[in-house]
Amino acid sequence: MDNSWRSAHVAVAAGADTVINYPLWIVAKRMGAGLPAFPPLRRLYSGGGALWVSMAPTTIIEDGVTTGLRRFAESELLCAAASGVAAALLCTSQIEHVITAAHARGDGVAATARRVLRDRGAAGLLLPPGMAAMACREIPFAAALFAGRPRIAAEAERRFGPAATPGARVAKEVACGAAAAAVGGPVSHAPSVVAAYQQATNAPLARAIREIYAAGGGRAFFRGLPARTLSLAGTFAVVPYVLDLLAPV
Repeated sequence: MDNSWRSAHVAVAAGADTVINYPLWIVAKRMGAGLPAFPPLRRLYSGGGALWVSMAPTTIIEDGVTTGLRRFAESELLCAAASGVAAALLCTSQIEHVITAAHARGDGVAATARRVLRDRGAAGLLLPPGMAAMACREIPFAAALFAGRPRIAAEAERRFGPAATPGARVAKEVACGAAAAAVGGPVSHAPSVVAAYQQATNAPLARAIREIYAAGGGRAFFRGLPARTLSLAGTFAVVPYVLDLLAPV
């Protein structure tokens, strides 16, 4: 498959993921930021388009870093983790900052981006709060997605054989996605909460950690965990399944 078709397939898979899993993702993001869990219904998908658009450069960065590192390191886990850090620093932090700040203020994403640009200049968009926490979040997340989940899927096929029916294929993807999310979700959640809080409040890292702890002790770093883990399980199931459906026979 050439790069243009591959990119188109990734875009379709990312779109399906956004439609299905974004509401749970934004609920978890809002809880991490200390906001009410559920936005008004009309804002349930606010920021979904921006997140979808960001998936293209994120995928390009992760794919490029992983491919490049494979020349020097044989560890799939290490390559995946490093690609997640690169994506967090170069793309994901910037997009999620604007989305979270928009939900914190009740504004639109475009209006929030313009406000940040006006108040803090280009640096406010390119070097947003929460970048260090985002990088820490992406290490276990990317490792679970790009290294852990393929191993789980390969082991499932080895034990049970290839899925013979469409229903069995769906069940396999859901089971593999849930298994990967059960590991990647909890491990990556505390830095996800810190990042969301910083993105909503512009608090420095140390102050964000203090204020989150003051709000509920150690448990506060895991607020929104069920919603985010379910969202990740959905992502880990929907994206591979759609890509598999679109793959040429």
